[in-house]
Formats: sequence, structure tokens, C-alpha cells
Amino acid sequence: MGRILIVVLALVVIAFAVKYELAGTTQSSPLDAVGTTQANSEHSRPKQQLDNVRSKAREIEKNDQERADELLKKSEAQ
Repeated sequence: MGRILIVVLALVVIAFAVKYELAGTTQSSPLDAVGTTQANSEHSRPKQQLDNVRSKAREIEKNDQERADELLKKSEAQ
């Protein structure tokens, strides 16, 4: 019974330590040279990446459509 209690307490301590470490990595907002937090830039970075992906997808779709139109014109000309 004592061994089980020690194992359970050890697991609780380990779980608490892991939770504390993980929470510390997500909630920390380091200061930049001006002294302001970088929280705004952290939140806008994923949006910026998503916007970049969207613009690249539009560019790829535009290029594909141009190629398809060129192939259609070539096939009609022959």
C-alpha cells in the first residue's frame, strides 16, 4: 500500500513539473529592445504566414489557369 502511494505521489509531482514547464513556455512574453512585449507580433506571425500561403496559392492557381488556357488555345489551333 505504501509503495502504491509513493508511486502515485511521484507521478503527481512529475505531472505538475511537466505542466509547469509547458505553461511557462507558452505564457512567457520576452521584452524586446524598446521594452514592450512581443505578444502582438507573436499573434500576428501565424496570420502573416497564413496570408503568405493564401497569396502563394492564388499565384499558383493563376499560373495553372494560364497554362490551361494556353493548352486549350494550342489544341483549338491544331
